[in-house]
Amino acid sequence: MNKLSLSLVCLLTGFTLVSACSPEKSTDSQAQDPHANHSPETSENAHAHHQEMEAADPSDQSIYLLNSEWNTHTGQPLKLKAFAGRPLVLAMVYASCKNACPRIIVDMKKIQAESETQHPGETRFVLVSIDPEVDTPAKLAELAQKSKLDGQWELLQGSPDDVRELAAVLGVKYRKISATDYAHSNLISVLNPKGEIIHRQMGLGLEPEETLQALNKIY
Repeated sequence: MNKLSLSLVCLLTGFTLVSACSPEKSTDSQAQDPHANHSPETSENAHAHHQEMEAADPSDQSIYLLNSEWNTHTGQPLKLKAFAGRPLVLAMVYASCKNACPRIIVDMKKIQAESETQHPGETRFVLVSIDPEVDTPAKLAELAQKSKLDGQWELLQGSPDDVRELAAVLGVKYRKISATDYAHSNLISVLNPKGEIIHRQMGLGLEPEETLQALNKIY
């Protein structure tokens, strides 16, 4: 078993024990989940009480060592190593999210707008669905159109196993809390041309100075 496989086994083992947290304060066990002793929330209520999950420690390995296969929002097959050679800004979201995910996309678009002033066209932006059974390429294409994402963006759908594997490497936690909603980490990762994580922006609505500094070190 190689080093990457060992890292993934450790991360995925811990991944089953992820804890939900409110935007203000994280909790340590599923027993503290406010949804645990109640019937599932409606979609509207779940969005109104979005649960953020604390990010885990990421792997120190390149995501390009993963052999997973993905479908793009334009219907093309793709492996992650196709992004090698350029800086990458990546987040994991889901298309039906009405609260945190649109804000993550806005934050990424801000990073794009500010980075373009010095290094136009150099950085790729990727969104990976944590709800692959619902987020078909066609649904992701609708999200790309609705969010006005240009050709520097790629939206990916993969198998549930491949999504869990990538999330473990990135340190993203997510858990389904109702029929249509997820608690998840609000995390944007910056990767160097080798696919190694060099910076993580955690939270929503943040000024991207540190993220831009991380990108500038690559160019």
